Amino acid sequence: MLDLLVPADGQASEHQRARTAHRMIVTAVDALTSPRADAAAIMLGLVSAPPGRDRGITARKEAAAQQHGISADWFTRSELEPMSLALAMELDQQLRRREGRTATDPYRYRDPAVLPPPPPATSYRPRPATTPAAPTPPRREPPAERP
Repeated sequence: MLDLLVPADGQASEHQRARTAHRMIVTAVDALTSPRADAAAIMLGLVSAPPGRDRGITARKEAAAQQHGISADWFTRSELEPMSLALAMELDQQLRRREGRTATDPYRYRDPAVLPPPPPATSYRPRPATTPAAPTPPRREPPAERP
């Protein structure tokens, strides 16, 4: 897959090519619509596994199926192939736009007039909180004084 996404050019090391291919895959997943994007990220292992779960294919299918609100078996039958096809189409679009190497990095564009439009605001996802704040214990009111 590395040779298909980032062919060897004699200048980039295999590590650099792998990083470029990884960026291409992440960009392609981000270009998909939700819940397909979330399911693709889970299936490709781009997000961390739920606590206490292994990272096997069965656990990933179950987690991806939850994004669609269906069973893992039904996800495999009805959603896995269309999701894979959509991902392949996004990668193909990236490959067709490239000049020598990938052009998925917006800083590679020379003319700002040819920049692609920004993604819709609905595609942005808030970042999860790093650590939840410790809950503060409720204040106890002192007993009222009796006259």
